[in-house]
Amino acid sequence: MPKNDSDKKSEFLSIRVSKEMKAELEAIAADNERSLSWVVAKIIERYLESGRSKKF
Repeated sequence: MPKNDSDKKSEFLSIRVSKEMKAELEAIAADNERSLSWVVAKIIERYLESGRSKKF
């Protein structure tokens, strides 16, 4: 039985970052015993929750 879109728990997103930024994100992931993907998702989630009405 194929899943419909509402059954998906997450979506794939690809981004490009500098080597330095990736190293910093990997350090945060290691410190928190989490994956790099989890760290990036949490950063985006927190940014959106705190700054929805703010502009860049």
